[in-house]
Amino acid sequence: MAMTLEIHSDLFERTRLSNMAVEQIIEGTSFTSPLVLPLITILVALAAIHFWQQSRRDRKIGDMIPGPPTVPIIGNAHYFVNLKTDEIFEKAMSISNVYGHVIRGWIGHKLAVFLSDPRDAELILSSHVHIDKSDEYRYFKPWLGNGLLISTGEKWRTHRKLIAPAFHMNVLKSFMPTFNDNARFVVSKLKKEVGKEFDCHDYMSEATVDILLETAMGSRRTSEDEEGFRYAMAVMKMCEILHKRQLQVFSRYEPFFTMSGMRKQQKKLLGIIHGMTQRVLNEKKAVFDKNLEEGNLPSPSLQDIIKVNEEVDQAIRKAKAKANKVTGLRDDLDDIDENDIGEKRRLAFLDLMIETSHFNPNQLSNEEIKQQVDTIMFEGHDTTAAGSSFTLCMLGVHQDIQEKVMKEQKAIFGNSTRDITFADTTEMKYLERVILETLRLYPPVPIIARKINTDLKLVSQDLVIPAGATVVIGTFRIHRRPDIYNNPEKFDPDNFLPERTQHRHYYSYIPFSAGPRSCVGRKYAMLKLKVLLSTILRNFHIKSTVPEKDFKLQADIILKRTDGFRIWLEPQMYREAMNVADTYGYVFRVWIGHKLAVFLSDPRDAELILGSHVHIDKSDEYRYFKPWLGNGLLISTGEKWRTHRKLIAPAFHMNVLKSFMPTFNDNARFVVSKLKKEVGKEFDCHDYMSEATVDILLETAMGSRRTSEDEEGFRYAMAVMKMCEILHKRQLQVFSRYEPFFTMSGMRKQQKKLLGIIHGMTQRVLNEKKAVFDKNLEEGNLPSPSLQDIIKVNEEVDQAIRKAKAKANKVTGLRDDLDDIDENDIGEKRRLAFLDLMIETSHFNPNQLSNEEIKQQVDTIMFEGHDTTAAGSSFTLCMLGVHQDIQEKVMKEQKAIFGNSTRDITFADTTEMKYLERVILETLRLYPPVPIIARKINTDLKLASQDLIIPAGSTVVINTIIIHRRPDIYNNPEKFDPDNFLPERTQHRHYYSYIPFSAGPRSCVGRKYAMLKLKVLLSTILRNFHIKSTVPEKDFKLQADIILKRADGFRIWLEPRNVTNVME
Repeated sequence: MAMTLEIHSDLFERTRLSNMAVEQIIEGTSFTSPLVLPLITILVALAAIHFWQQSRRDRKIGDMIPGPPTVPIIGNAHYFVNLKTDEIFEKAMSISNVYGHVIRGWIGHKLAVFLSDPRDAELILSSHVHIDKSDEYRYFKPWLGNGLLISTGEKWRTHRKLIAPAFHMNVLKSFMPTFNDNARFVVSKLKKEVGKEFDCHDYMSEATVDILLETAMGSRRTSEDEEGFRYAMAVMKMCEILHKRQLQVFSRYEPFFTMSGMRKQQKKLLGIIHGMTQRVLNEKKAVFDKNLEEGNLPSPSLQDIIKVNEEVDQAIRKAKAKANKVTGLRDDLDDIDENDIGEKRRLAFLDLMIETSHFNPNQLSNEEIKQQVDTIMFEGHDTTAAGSSFTLCMLGVHQDIQEKVMKEQKAIFGNSTRDITFADTTEMKYLERVILETLRLYPPVPIIARKINTDLKLVSQDLVIPAGATVVIGTFRIHRRPDIYNNPEKFDPDNFLPERTQHRHYYSYIPFSAGPRSCVGRKYAMLKLKVLLSTILRNFHIKSTVPEKDFKLQADIILKRTDGFRIWLEPQMYREAMNVADTYGYVFRVWIGHKLAVFLSDPRDAELILGSHVHIDKSDEYRYFKPWLGNGLLISTGEKWRTHRKLIAPAFHMNVLKSFMPTFNDNARFVVSKLKKEVGKEFDCHDYMSEATVDILLETAMGSRRTSEDEEGFRYAMAVMKMCEILHKRQLQVFSRYEPFFTMSGMRKQQKKLLGIIHGMTQRVLNEKKAVFDKNLEEGNLPSPSLQDIIKVNEEVDQAIRKAKAKANKVTGLRDDLDDIDENDIGEKRRLAFLDLMIETSHFNPNQLSNEEIKQQVDTIMFEGHDTTAAGSSFTLCMLGVHQDIQEKVMKEQKAIFGNSTRDITFADTTEMKYLERVILETLRLYPPVPIIARKINTDLKLASQDLIIPAGSTVVINTIIIHRRPDIYNNPEKFDPDNFLPERTQHRHYYSYIPFSAGPRSCVGRKYAMLKLKVLLSTILRNFHIKSTVPEKDFKLQADIILKRADGFRIWLEPRNVTNVME
């Protein structure tokens, strides 16, 4: 009482003195202005407010708590004005680092006290007095009404008691089919993201909403139900509005909220949300009432589902008593029924609450049921989406921990792709610890806010929080206290081993809150997370290019990353294959159903296959190419393949390729002009290399113009690239290998459209060129020089060829059936596209190469020559960016050839590029564009490396990438060393120890073409730009595909060379 009188007396005295001062100012003013009086009035009002604030009891008590200096009227609000969400988070953390574990802040006259001591947290969270949520939760009321999140008092206690049984583990077990179904569905959607960086949160958010729609309301997933989709979108957008009201100070006040347009949007969204919830509730209630009327009571009832016997009941009481002493993760839902793995009647929460309402009609009305379902949809959506997204990111960063998770998954499932049972989830001990540790470092709800109803003396310090204040429990800070967690910033799932948790304060880990208002859905969330993450991890290897220290955290209701939850996916199949190779050596077998595949990584065994004229058939997987390539060289076999190979090989003779030099130069200059816009920033060079390769192919294969100059050519190039994507997907997505699933997926329809474009253009160009050839022939204008004239060699050279081929059987190297040792013949003859040459060849061999077969061969050249060269050139640029010393050696060679000249490259110049050639060869050793070669075995085959036989009908997979990295063939095989291809190193190396272009009868017919094109492209780029890379080679993320690529993108930086630009 005395204190109150003292405060009022002090306030009266301050106001009297203030008024006297104002009167003196007015009397002493020598001028009158219409602005003076209003200004003085405002100043007096502000002064009075300030004095009132300073004289309040809660102000006096509050200011005894440590905290940053305040500004009159607004308190500490200015600290967070004009800050971005991640900056708000960083600012809050920096303040807490200065002022400790108890901090006060004033927002106007409102006191907020931030606590990060588990003893203080226990005072609040375990209390039955301080159970009211803070005033900020009022923004949820239009959506959630008096649902569990924001209700209070006796209504909250009653509803909590009624609703908790719906989250009993026996109920949750019945949701396992729903969890599995949606986990498989999200995996099918994630497949389209393989090989590129993306934000996984959108996928996790959609999966979470889908599961909630089915488990909370019994509705179908968003993609199968238009109303469900609209509902899901409305839920997500309502979450966004609530997030904005927390962050945007002005939108907290109703007039500003209305003016911003958000109220109108909220009304529309709530119409969708409440409309669907009400409709489904009415329908389910009608069904329940009808069944009740007919005497069909639900069986088993909710009480039957959760019923436990006396023995278990006694164990529960003991466990709960123990939980008061022993720290852990237990709450009022933890009925130690983890070992009861039976599944009962499967119902949505809505059904269960309707049943509960029937037996408790005065305690749970229809309107209250609707509010609880809406609350479940809100609370269960964003939190689980954030938790699963953070876990995927952490596993992407911490590869060693991901390997341990996979070891556990392997122990549970082996190689099975079956659904997950509840029993399986109880075996996922390490995955559970990973989830718990993720939620420690990144709790989805980083703070918990409560209203203090009576003065509260803290445990940690001799301080009092006055009644009416808001207490904010800093979950994020508590979880990172070094006195609780050793090395608290380190991601260590073993923090949740029983021996570490048992002596830890119960309230030192509160991602689901704790005490009477702990999250009613904790078990539901953990079960759902386990099924989602297990399914994703058994299908994909997760990678991250962003280290944990660079995560940008967002201050919000739900903790998120402002930089996005960015990860990369690699099919687990590829990862497993590499692990199997490490485990089982250079010969190992796998069974895919009843089909045997044998993987070989010994050059002697590779020679048995690739050097054979018997085992020349490609494996069955190549059948997916047939609609596009027909019987082109890639997939044809037998006599047809031999004949066509013999007819087509001359078109790749070096004298023909020399005539393409102007095309190579022209397109190299063009790609340099396009690359200029990327100078000074990191970018993915593969798109540029891909476009350049297609442009060159269009001109050299078909005589067409580049994509930027010809609309039809552009459409053709896009179709070629998209067809490659479809073929890649069919290799990776197991279900799409089967024709019915391929048709259902929509890819067949897309393929048909793309092939219409590709075949249409090839056929048109072929018809036109054939007509010109026939017309010239009719007029007696035979091509001059002919193809035979172009490739003709004299007797001396012919004899040298025979000697070289004889020697090639003994001495290893890079030679094949195209290597006519004509490198010193640098003349250039008639310039024709491959299509022209094949038309000419067909004229002289009419029964061996039809028009349809010509078309198939041109299509094959377009496919084989596109992605391989794009990948090879991109990898080479990246390697030069990483290895600056090697780039300098390349440039020294270029300088010796060109000086400061910006002239075009001649064929003679390419023969001088010895070091650049070695760089290309070494890049293709470490990163062969075609990392495996698959053949079908036509007769039983005894291996050369081991005493083993491969039966006829099997598929043999030659591991090019592993052969190229064998330490018994290459010293320090992981090191990038172009000198691996010095003559003295190659001459005693097994011929089949380097096979980036395959080898033997089916070796790549276009090897010389590819090497010449690569030299011109790379030389032109390097003479214009200095290449840099911020990604070390050890961090390259390789993508399993038909063509080897970097899943993280071919990221480089360009700096202009200090020479006159080639384009100027």
